[in-house]
Amino acid sequence: MKIKALLLSIFMTTGLFFQSCTSDELLFDIDTIIDFTILAGSSPERTLFFETEILFPYTFQLGNIGFSEADVDFVRANTALMISRDGLAPDLDFIDEIIIDVINPVDDLDTKEIFFIERIPFGNKSEIRLNPSLSNIEDFIFNDRLKIRLALRFRSIPTRNINGRIEARFGALMVG
Repeated sequence: MKIKALLLSIFMTTGLFFQSCTSDELLFDIDTIIDFTILAGSSPERTLFFETEILFPYTFQLGNIGFSEADVDFVRANTALMISRDGLAPDLDFIDEIIIDVINPVDDLDTKEIFFIERIPFGNKSEIRLNPSLSNIEDFIFNDRLKIRLALRFRSIPTRNINGRIEARFGALMVG
């Protein structure tokens, strides 16, 4: 009985210790969109790339909550969802892989992966949820904008044009 009480005490103390150790505090979220068009007949043998600059209201959000860039330790990707912006629900089953990178505003060769999904399961789908990477992209933000590269690989040829959209959410964190 004493052994059980001792073990329980050790587990509770360990749990409290880890709970009181460092934790990330979310200061705010940043929502943004990436619009693109997939042309009918695009080849599944080549990766289709889109590069664009998107609005990323980072310093605007900082000003709204009364923080400065020095207060933020980490900006990372949280969630992303690919949908159609036509109001239609196209079958996106022809897409096999999606990778989204952020590009350094000073050096185009310096990139960081922010979202991805590889080997998308077969089956009719009108939306695709992407996985976030854990990259800190704070140094890639310039004038409240991000330079983005979207890479799409297809398993079959798209039969019609699709006006796509990625709805993405990022988090600005303070590490405690």
